Amino acid sequence: MKCVICGTIKNCGKYLIKVFENMKLIGNLFEEYRIILCVDYSTDNTFFFLDKIKKQHPEVIIHINSDPLFKERTRNLSKARNKYLQIIREKFMDYDYFIVMDCDNVCENLVNVNILKKHLENKDKWDGLTFNKNTYYDIWALSIHPYFINCHWFHNYNKYSQYVTKLLSKCKPEEYISCLSSFNGFAIYKLSYFINSYYNDNTAENLTYIPKYFFHQNMKLMDYKIKHSIAVDCEHKIFHYHAIFKHNARLMISPNVLFY
Repeated sequence: MKCVICGTIKNCGKYLIKVFENMKLIGNLFEEYRIILCVDYSTDNTFFFLDKIKKQHPEVIIHINSDPLFKERTRNLSKARNKYLQIIREKFMDYDYFIVMDCDNVCENLVNVNILKKHLENKDKWDGLTFNKNTYYDIWALSIHPYFINCHWFHNYNKYSQYVTKLLSKCKPEEYISCLSSFNGFAIYKLSYFINSYYNDNTAENLTYIPKYFFHQNMKLMDYKIKHSIAVDCEHKIFHYHAIFKHNARLMISPNVLFY
């Protein structure tokens, strides 16, 4: 099996070495792996550590964005993520998987590679896989029945995290929860199902994938208490929706915690 490990970076200097060590530990589970890092302008010591990584590991692909940044963080992330997809399409289409990792504190704790190895052995049960955290925090990327709408529309968006936390607490370690979108800082994807997808932070486009009945069900569960219906949504949602609805991908959440 071969895998590409991808990350996006902006002002992540103090986490980079630990995250990069985790990337190598994960990569060693595969017969062959490569690392792609897509970097935006940073004001900390990010480039110092990237230079150090590049000198020690010249095979690592580091793409530095030289264009002006957008005002919206999600647009910058979408652009960086679409860039690593482009590099994979150009160089690594014969690979089996690609992994996406946050390059900050979310993935700096030591990775439990045995957990990931176990789930790779169960690869027939999923096409994309994300993991639990000690506190499931990433409801921004979460889309799971009956919670589909951008959580930041609402005043009491804790209902989202409470719901998924309860579902995961009832799971056995080897079980999975099916969803339409999740990330939580780390995801592994079968390349054949997800490589033709793309990242976009547009809320209106995200909602075109959600049936009106589910939209209204979500609104009812939130007591119709809208804070504001913002136009920007998590970039992971479109990426996942496209793979699920266009390519029949199965995206799952494991109750296991991967980073300790």
